[in-house]
Amino acid sequence: VDPGVVGGLVDAWRSPRGEDASDDEEEEHLGRRRRVDGSVQVRCGGFKGMLLACQRFRDSDRVEVPKSMCKFAAGAFLGVVSWSVIRPTALSQPAALLLVERGVDKAYLLDFHARHLRKITGAINFGLALHLLGHDGDKGESSVGYANYLQVFRKLLMAGFSTSQNPLRHVLQDWQRKVLQRARTSITGPTAWNARGHPDKMRRLTGEQVFLMVPSSHGDELWRVVKGKVVIFFSTDRRPSALRVAEAIDDEELRQECEATDTCGVLLFSVQGKRLQRGLGWDFDGDYFT
Repeated sequence: VDPGVVGGLVDAWRSPRGEDASDDEEEEHLGRRRRVDGSVQVRCGGFKGMLLACQRFRDSDRVEVPKSMCKFAAGAFLGVVSWSVIRPTALSQPAALLLVERGVDKAYLLDFHARHLRKITGAINFGLALHLLGHDGDKGESSVGYANYLQVFRKLLMAGFSTSQNPLRHVLQDWQRKVLQRARTSITGPTAWNARGHPDKMRRLTGEQVFLMVPSSHGDELWRVVKGKVVIFFSTDRRPSALRVAEAIDDEELRQECEATDTCGVLLFSVQGKRLQRGLGWDFDGDYFT
């Protein structure tokens, strides 16, 4: 590989995290929606796909690039980098129905959705405004969805602007309508997440095992490990056969690796044994999984 290409990858990876980081980038670390610094999508020198940080190269100018990432002929190529993000998500009605068919308790989903509806309806006071603008008290970001431009109006609210003053009033009313409209076609549950998928390079997982750390709202704990049976799918693939039931496990070595390399929040798939994604077109070049 051309050393200049590798250097370009390293520079592109490191440069956005320097002293010039913007306020918007800092916002990514708040609440339940968080940027994952150790997982980046790249386009550089003929390479296309995902890079995952690892401790072996942490203090060097080297990156590990899978052969499958070489998509184009080497040469001049525009490098584009996007940071991975983990965020809570709502379930579409078809996805919710498929989950019920697979054994998820319908009353469990509807109960949490009813709580969500109670939070987003009614006259807009300070508490509802804070929730609509992407923050839910001590729990961090709410599950009403998120848009970057709302950060500006959240700052106005916290600075003392009244919810009856424009433009804050107009924005809140408009966003409330959008959230209510979205609630007609989706189910808000407590434990649905969007996360980018990566293969387990440490080979700690086998068969249909996965590993995932999600943002925590309990005490001083920033991340928690998901454990037990989980359902994984693409939100755009509504075939019943596209839902896969996996076993989420806790692994001390994977946890330490994620914490040391800023990769908490990525979904790790096994590369050993019977593959979870057999018969499906799942890959790890930037796809998000629910």
